[in-house]
Amino acid sequence: MKNSFRFFLIGCISFLILSCQNDIPKQPGICFSFDDNYLDQWVGILPLLEKYDAKVTFFITGVGSLNDQEKIWLNQLLEAGHEIGAHGEQHLSMNSYIKEKGLRAYWNKEIREHLDSFDKLGIQPKTLAYPFGEKNVFIDLFLRFKFNSARSVVRLNPINESLEKAVTNSTPSKFRYYSLGVDNHEFEDLNLLVPFMDKAQRNNEVFFMHAHQIGLNGDYHISPIRLEKILEMAQLRDMRFFTFNQLN
Repeated sequence: MKNSFRFFLIGCISFLILSCQNDIPKQPGICFSFDDNYLDQWVGILPLLEKYDAKVTFFITGVGSLNDQEKIWLNQLLEAGHEIGAHGEQHLSMNSYIKEKGLRAYWNKEIREHLDSFDKLGIQPKTLAYPFGEKNVFIDLFLRFKFNSARSVVRLNPINESLEKAVTNSTPSKFRYYSLGVDNHEFEDLNLLVPFMDKAQRNNEVFFMHAHQIGLNGDYHISPIRLEKILEMAQLRDMRFFTFNQLN
């Protein structure tokens, strides 16, 4: 009787594991995201994203301060099928603030207020992008109670590290992902992205990238031409675009 129950239990667990794995992307993909609060600019690139059937994640900060027009733009992003993620209410430096004010003060000011502001808009973000790409193991533990995943950043160099971190697979237990910045100032030659896309394509993995403002000049801007070239590179490789929600 005990053996029968044991086999039954093992069978149920195996079924649940396989069921979860079936939801994991089995084709090479791109997970592209935008950070901060440039809603007017992001709405402007919706036709470009639609042209390449690219669904992306917009990580928003300052949700409690959005005016009526910005709320309209936010809804337009949602209606277009994109994901809205969390990015901290005031975009504070996590580790600096915790060092000065403590963990609880940071959580209340940056995360709890942030989620309350989202809740007033009827939005429940399931992914958080760390402001400044910072990480904190203690905050990670608390974030798991509110979010399905979190996103940090990785620099292009050293290339071996960025290749390993920015191109990865997705599992139900995976929480933290790393994304490569592709704004204009990061690097000029987009051919540097080829090894990342090739690795993702070869191993059926997902390549994570992010940008900020839309514009020709200045740090943390990505030009429409540069963005379209990246989207085109992915399309030519038959890579699907995933939001973070689709990975979890």
